[in-house]
Amino acid sequence: MALVFEPLDIPETEVLAAVSTGHLPDPDTVARLVREAYERYVGNDEGTVADYIPALARVNRSLFGFSIVGVNGAVHEIGDARHAFSI
Repeated sequence: MALVFEPLDIPETEVLAAVSTGHLPDPDTVARLVREAYERYVGNDEGTVADYIPALARVNRSLFGFSIVGVNGAVHEIGDARHAFSI
């Protein structure tokens, strides 16, 4: 699966306002976008594990998740977002 730009189902002006002000769209919209992004990419199995880094080589490559935290502390997470990992 190649990563290809696909437009989001949200007005561009709302996204630009969120970026420039630091305010995310309403919580239901953010939750929906997080869910849509997860569903879009959870099956992507391209690439290889960075096995030259021992801590990463030991991680199950099927783990996938992410979290978005707003400046107000609102957390939106999905998938394996709470799985500890090395950075």
